Amino acid sequence: MKNILLFFCFFAAMSLSAQDNKYTGHLGGTLGFSTAQSNAKNSVVKKVWSFSPEIGIYPFAHWGAGINFLIEGVSQGNYITTSYGCGIYVRRYFPVTDNFSMILGLNGSYKTTKAVQKFPQGNIEETENGIGAFFDLGMSYQLSPRWSLIGRIGTLGYNKTTNPDNPDYGEKVFGINLNALGNPFLAGALYKF
Repeated sequence: MKNILLFFCFFAAMSLSAQDNKYTGHLGGTLGFSTAQSNAKNSVVKKVWSFSPEIGIYPFAHWGAGINFLIEGVSQGNYITTSYGCGIYVRRYFPVTDNFSMILGLNGSYKTTKAVQKFPQGNIEETENGIGAFFDLGMSYQLSPRWSLIGRIGTLGYNKTTNPDNPDYGEKVFGINLNALGNPFLAGALYKF
């Protein structure tokens, strides 16, 4: 499920204009929606959506920091999950050309997910909380002085999930993901002010 969500979520970040401190902040965000259905007979459509607004500042040349929020959901038949989260980040920009730069970021995040399985006799609900820290590698392309496209091409980090109702559920994950297209490639846009 996480891989599908990551693939369809977009990621907002900062752009090359932070290098000259012409703008003091940015607003950005991402929006994603997808549907999938197995080829198996009588399979149920899976719908995935996400919304992740972001606000940040440029405190120094080549540096940015900010906070982002996350609301996402998955539904497949009688199974529904809804997640809420927030994160903080610090990023360093490395210019390659006038309009293109590479980005290295340090991120922290928290997310809580509620899953509901609906049955005629009643519902079964579970909650899962996750906390994580990771480095990410990305790129930024400046379309105009205020608009940029950005993308993440890889991550290195740690995530821990727990279930407050059942300590046996949950996991600790340390991973590295590097990919030019596909998961974990994420893309988004931002507006500088």
